[in-house]
Amino acid sequence: MILVTVGTTIPFDDLIRETDRLAGEGFFAEPVLFQTGTGTYQPVNGEFFPFRKSLDETIAEASFVIGHGGTGTTLGLMAAGKPFLSVANPAGADNHQAEFLEVLEKKCGIVWTADIGRIAALCDRARAKPYKPLAAPKLANAILAFIESRPA
Repeated sequence: MILVTVGTTIPFDDLIRETDRLAGEGFFAEPVLFQTGTGTYQPVNGEFFPFRKSLDETIAEASFVIGHGGTGTTLGLMAAGKPFLSVANPAGADNHQAEFLEVLEKKCGIVWTADIGRIAALCDRARAKPYKPLAAPKLANAILAFIESRPA
C-alpha cells in the first residue's frame, strides 16, 4: 500500500489531487491510502481518512510514503527507515518546508520536491533510497513527542 499524507495543520489538496490522478492512471502498482487532513478534496482512486490518532501503524504497513514536508512527518519516516518522497507544501509560512527539506537533502540525501508535477518522476528514485531505521536525535524525539501530544 502507498500512503499519501498531508499532516494535520495546513491543507494540501494539490498533493492529494495529483497523487489521486496518478492512482487513477494506474501509475501505482499498489492501492493508495490518502490522509487528507484539513483539505476539502476527496480522492476517488483510493480509500481516505482525514485524521487518525497516530499514523505509526499505517506507516509501518505502507511500502512507500508520499508526504508533505513537515518536520514531524519527515523525521518520523527517516526514523522508521521507510522509503518516502517529501513534497514541500507552499502554504507553509515562509516556505519553511522547502528550506527544511533542502537541508535534509544535503545532509541526509532525502528525495523531495517543491513541484507537484515532479512526483511521478521522483517516485522510483525515492523508493530506491536505502533508509535504515535510525534513532531520532534527542531534539527530534522532543519535537515528535510534542507534535504527537497535540490534539488532532
